[in-house]
Amino acid sequence: GGMLSMRLLCLLLGTLLCDDAVAQKTCGWKEIEQLGRFQLAGCEELLLDWRSGGRPQLGDEGAFELARALATEAGSRVTKVSLVDHSIGVAGIAEIAETLKAHKTIVHVDLTQNPIGTAGTAILAEALVANYLITSLFFELEGSFGAEEIVSALGCNQKRTDSGSTIAQEELSACKAPLMTFVQGAQAEINKAVTAQAQLEALLQRKAQIDKGASPAAAAGQAAPQAVPPLSPASASAPKQEGAACKDLHMECATWATLNECVNNPVYMAIQCPLSCGKCGTGAQGQAQSIVPPAAQQPPPTPEQSAPSPTQPAATSQPATASSPAAQ
Repeated sequence: GGMLSMRLLCLLLGTLLCDDAVAQKTCGWKEIEQLGRFQLAGCEELLLDWRSGGRPQLGDEGAFELARALATEAGSRVTKVSLVDHSIGVAGIAEIAETLKAHKTIVHVDLTQNPIGTAGTAILAEALVANYLITSLFFELEGSFGAEEIVSALGCNQKRTDSGSTIAQEELSACKAPLMTFVQGAQAEINKAVTAQAQLEALLQRKAQIDKGASPAAAAGQAAPQAVPPLSPASASAPKQEGAACKDLHMECATWATLNECVNNPVYMAIQCPLSCGKCGTGAQGQAQSIVPPAAQQPPPTPEQSAPSPTQPAATSQPATASSPAAQ
């Protein structure tokens, strides 16, 4: 099908869910440049529409950096983000979606005219499962993929806002059941987005190493981190490694182990992360090694970890301080 704007879709459905939030302190290109790039202290509205600023488009790398800035204390007061026409693809959208899962004030997001595709739609839908604050969300759809479920979920968030957060969590989870079903059926697209996100992070890490003086060859030799380990059959057995070579092969092994991946994904973890999963034989205990640094970054949660169920609802964020549009 053709491209359909979420803004148009909301109008066709006769809802005001996509109306702008009440204006707060606005930061545009001028303010961001004065503060230093993506230093968001004091910003409540972030309006970086490309055509209005005459600046270079952010692209995936800029979107990644901005998402990380929004996740800091300085970005914790932002309620509105507008990034229209910035050539942001799946990788950048995936990082933005990861930030939106836990952000406690953003209620309005405009990502129109960015080529995010079905994978971008799926990863935004996954974020919306865990987010109960966003009531306005604009982006380009391919056909009607996820449209009805996403608009319905925005309505659930609006209902929560209108109630003053008095709606029971069980009721909210039930309200988002159609979105959860969509997310469960879109795992392949979500995995594409997560993979693109991890590859982008690895690229930026290599660039940072080069900027710090490392040679391109040395930086390129660093193993690209995986956001989540590939799934292995649940029925497969996990081998136990013996000998001096027993060690973790990925920097994220320790973090994956804390997320219970040794149990949920035994075969892959036993092969790639034997030390973190306790699969090193007794004869290798004194010689086992780990390449995991003390402050390994935590990967994005797997869809199973991030998507709540009616019996295990997602944690609810506190409502935004800015006023939200009323549902019709």
